[in-house]
Parts: sequence; C-alpha cells; structure tokens
Amino acid sequence: MAVSDQPQFLLFGAGRDDLAQVADSLRMNGVFRTTGSLEEAVQILGSGEVGGLCLLSDATTPTELLLEMGGLLRVLPDGLLILDVRGEVLWVSERAARILDHPDNLVGNALFDALGPTVIMGPEYSPINRVLLDVEPVRTLLKTDDATYLELTISPVVPKGSRNPQWLLASIRDSTQETILHQRQNAIIQAGLELSDLQPQDIVDLSQDERVDLLKSRLLHYTQDILEFDNVEIRLIDPGTTVLLPLVSMGVSPAAASRHLEAKVSGNGVTGYVAATGRSYLCPDTQEDELYLTGVEGARSSLTVPLLLHEEVLGTFNVESARPRAFTNADLQYLELFCREVAIALNTLNLLNVEKASAVLEGTRQMLCEVAAPVDAVLNDAVALLSRFQVTDEESAHKLRNILRHTRLVRDKIREVGDKLSANCKVDGSSDPHPLLRSKRILVVDVDDSILGDANRVLSPYGCIVETAHNGEEALMMASMLHYDVLLADIQLPDLRGFKMYSTVREAHEHLPIILMTGFGYDGGHTLVKARSAGMKTAVFKPFKPHMLIKAIEECLQPAVT
Repeated sequence: MAVSDQPQFLLFGAGRDDLAQVADSLRMNGVFRTTGSLEEAVQILGSGEVGGLCLLSDATTPTELLLEMGGLLRVLPDGLLILDVRGEVLWVSERAARILDHPDNLVGNALFDALGPTVIMGPEYSPINRVLLDVEPVRTLLKTDDATYLELTISPVVPKGSRNPQWLLASIRDSTQETILHQRQNAIIQAGLELSDLQPQDIVDLSQDERVDLLKSRLLHYTQDILEFDNVEIRLIDPGTTVLLPLVSMGVSPAAASRHLEAKVSGNGVTGYVAATGRSYLCPDTQEDELYLTGVEGARSSLTVPLLLHEEVLGTFNVESARPRAFTNADLQYLELFCREVAIALNTLNLLNVEKASAVLEGTRQMLCEVAAPVDAVLNDAVALLSRFQVTDEESAHKLRNILRHTRLVRDKIREVGDKLSANCKVDGSSDPHPLLRSKRILVVDVDDSILGDANRVLSPYGCIVETAHNGEEALMMASMLHYDVLLADIQLPDLRGFKMYSTVREAHEHLPIILMTGFGYDGGHTLVKARSAGMKTAVFKPFKPHMLIKAIEECLQPAVT
C-alpha cells in the first residue's frame, strides 16, 4: 500500500517525551503526525488532513475524551471557546457558534472581533488582561448591537508545573432575559421610592386634586417605561362603599372606563373579583374566560392585581394585551411588587390631604403608622426568602438585599419629607424631650396587631423607627439580617413562650437590649424574674402607658457606666 493510501492520524501527547517512539511503533497501521501542542493539534484537526486522533496523556483522559465524544459538549447550556494568551480564538463549540450567530469562521480572530460590535457592561472591562494578571476566572457582562446580553466567563488553563496560563477557556451564554428582568426589578423598586417621595411643595403648594394628578402622571410614566404596559386601568374602592372608581385609564374604551363596577366576586368582571378577594388574576385568553369583561377592544389576555395596604384592598391595577397568553408569572410578580409601592403611595397621598401647615407634622406621623404594616410585611417576606437563598443563590440573595434596603428607604423617605415640612413650618425640634430615642430602630414582636400599632403610635413621634414581627421565628430572622437598637417582645408568642424567648434571643444576639412585655396577670412561669436574673433591665405591661414604655427603652439605651 502506498504511503498516500494509508490512513492519516494525529498522535497527541502534551508533555510526553516518547511521542516519536510511539508513532514509530504504530507505523504499520497508518501515517502518524505527532504534536504536544494543543494549539497545533486544534489547527491540524480543523484542517481536515487527518482522519483520526490518538491521545496519550494521564489516567483521567480516556474518561474525559469518552464523555466529549458522547456529545456532552453539544448539550452544555454555555458555549465554549478556546483562546490563546493573545485572545485569539483557536476553537469554537457548536453552542457558542449558535449563540454568537457569526456568519464567518471565528477561528483565528481575536475574541472581541469575533463577538462583533459589543459594549462591555462590567464589572470587569478588560477580562483577558485581568485573567492573565490574576490567573483567576473572570466574569463580565456584554451587550451586543442588537440589545442581546451575553455573560462571558474566561478561565486560565495552566499546565502542570507552570504558573502561567498557556490557553484561555471562555464560556458564553445568552443572559438577555434575566438581565432585563433584573433591570426591571431594580427600576420598579426605584419607581416605588419616587412614587412616595413627595416634596414639601407637593403638599403645601398643590391642592388635593393636583396631587392626585401628579401621582397619576407618575403612574402612567412608570407603567409605560418600566413595565412596558400600554393598556392600563387603575380603580380605587370608594371609602364606605364597594364602588370601584376610575383613577387611571389608558387604552381602555370609553364604555369600559365609565362602566359601573363594584368589589364583588360575581357580575363585575375580573376587576370586581380581584377587588373582592384581594387575589391577583391572570387571564391567558379572554375568549375562554367567562369572568372577563371587555376593557380594551380586541384584548386577548389580561392581568389584574389588587392594590393592598395593611391587608386592605384599596383598588385594582389592570393591564391588557392584544396577544393571547401575553403575560407570564414573572409579569405577575413584578406587577404585584409595583402595586405594593403604588398602594403605599396612594395611602401617602390620602394621609397628606392637609391644607394647613400646622397639620403637617401630625399627618406625617400618621402616614408612618399606616404604612408600617405593609412595609413590615415586605421586610418579613424578604428576610424569610433571604435566609433560604443567601447560601445557595447569590443572585437572588443580592436582589432580596436590594428589596430590604429599598423597602426601608420607603419609610425613611417619608420621614425625611415630614422632617423637612416640619422645619419649613417652623416646628421647633431643638427641645426634644427624649433625644435618646431619635433614629433608633426598635423591633416589636407581638401576635396582636393592635399592640404593634400602639408601639408605632407611641414611639414614632419621638423619631423611633419601629419595625414589627408576629412570632419568635420572624423576630430572630429579622434581628439576624437587620440592625436594631432594642427588641421589645411579648412573653406569650405562639412559638417562643416565656423565658425561652429571652434566652433564645440573648444567645443569638448577646449585645441586643431586650425588653419583655406582658399583660397584667399572674406570671406562672416566673418569666420576668428569670429574665431579670439573666440581665434584663426592665419589663413593660400591656396595654402600654406611653411614659412607662419610653422610660423602659431609654433605660436600655443609656450608655454603660464604667
């Protein structure tokens, strides 16, 4: 058989000194080209000049090669590229070629030339140089000219016995959907803050109707620009009745906008059902849903969410689309988050219905009390979710920390506006009778909502920031994730009773001052006696006597005498 008729093989062995000897021993079976360079091997295989590959390496190689030949690389969700240290592409997986959708051969081009017009979004703006410098994997986000977001991870490949990378392994995946959702979530939270961010001139200079118009214009702006909904109807329940009054109507037919609707389960369409039950409603196809009443001409799907505040339904937020099944569960979740902020903003608007400067301070205090429950509900839920995700899902944990921070900022912004208005109205705060209380965060734990409300009403006027929990488990999670200056807890919680509440919190948070509270009556477990013996300074009785509650907290806040 002529040499040209013999099969051509590539014999590859990185770091092997016996390649020539092995090739010589195999010469009866074909023509063997040898190389110990991965770059050269990739080029030879890509040229099509050889019909087979013989691999000599360590003991793990046969298994790895078998898995790759079994097609696992083709089903990996990420696309893979091998680069040299100059950043030029040596090899591209099928998945990477599909993700990049590049019509030309990527091999031989610099990585960022292969990617085409691209903007590096960060956090690393020179990923290849950073990998070569730190010899550590680097992850960054790219945006292409067609608004596609790509997550790029570059890892160094360092041969045994060397400290310097010989190649770079790049993985790339399309993260457009999750990036846009993340951006939308952050924008929704920011929009919520701005909805409630009423400046002094909004209260003093504008009438109530003008303030309502201002809120409506903001709602329309954020609904279109952030949520990207063009057909919107917002209705509010008329206080004292079940009638749903139109507040905002965009894209809705005149007949639908003027339709008489009430918060009733039947006979009032999806809007009436949501207002009556307080539950969101996703209608995938209006033609198959008997509950749906036409709002937007030609609409094929709708999404309706209640405006909830303090477990009270204030109204409804409805969006519609001409496409069937246009709304997803993600749309539902983000609209519910936005509607929480809208409900707080609406409540803020109602509480700030003051015409005289002398009523500004009291109005702000009342507003803080009213928003406390829904804000605390967001905090409780976010803390519970964060305790699950902070170890297993860092991205979700990061989003939840943002929700915690921005939710607290909602209340802080309202307080900031009240302080500015009070100063503008020449309310003198220089003679504050209880300066120790100002800006202190107090966690109040009780199953009775009226007690939690009383704590807010007593302490908020003195600058305290009161947050609440309904049981011991919630309180422990809140205290672990957030800072508090004092914890005020009932001794009859459903899950941590008596002295166990004090000892459990003290064990977990050694330096957090604790005040136990109880109703007047017999303390059969001697809880207060045990707690005092364990270091508790004072206790309080319910219902609160304001001066006794303030005195107890001030005693805990007094600096230790050395």
